[in-house]
Amino acid sequence: TDMASTVAAIAAARPDVVINTINGNSNPAFFRALADAGLDARSTPVLSFALGESELATMADVPVAGHYVAWSYLQGLPIPANQEFLARWRRRHPDRPMSEPMVEAYTAVRLWAQAAEAADSFDPGTVARASRGASIASPGGFTYIDEDNGHAWRNLSVARIQPDRSLDLVWQERAPVAAEPWPASRSREEWQTLLDDLQAGWGGAWQAPAASSP
Repeated sequence: TDMASTVAAIAAARPDVVINTINGNSNPAFFRALADAGLDARSTPVLSFALGESELATMADVPVAGHYVAWSYLQGLPIPANQEFLARWRRRHPDRPMSEPMVEAYTAVRLWAQAAEAADSFDPGTVARASRGASIASPGGFTYIDEDNGHAWRNLSVARIQPDRSLDLVWQERAPVAAEPWPASRSREEWQTLLDDLQAGWGGAWQAPAASSP
């Protein structure tokens, strides 16, 4: 929770935007340190990848208004599947916000059930193969399982944090973002070396995912 050196480095760099990948209880300390240093959403906007409605509900005294979040799900998405899902949720939990991890877990279970039914089997390998090419209308939007690599194509939204900690949608990708299991930050060979090292460190019990098509 000591963010003094981090915020000092941000102040010195004077960035156009800060990409925040902090998780958990460090986030309140980070935003308080920014405010103490005179860095607000106008001078130094922060785009957070791990702040949603449920996290913000616990940060009532933290100066986060005006900053941004990026998620594959937001409660305010104006799509029928989301509105129906939230209506069912709120009948049971009227005071609890929905979160992106909860929606992804719900979507994953539905995709698994769809694949298990198509495969007529509960065998993990058989179900995994049957899931390739599967798709579903989830609360976050259309979700598709890549036929080549088995990763999910997911949606992306960006929202601005309001003074009441609600999220105002400001941008949304028009279609699910294609899965990219081999990001361009490393070459394919470098990624494979990393995976081989991880597999060796875990006693060979873990199997690397199939490569994506060129």
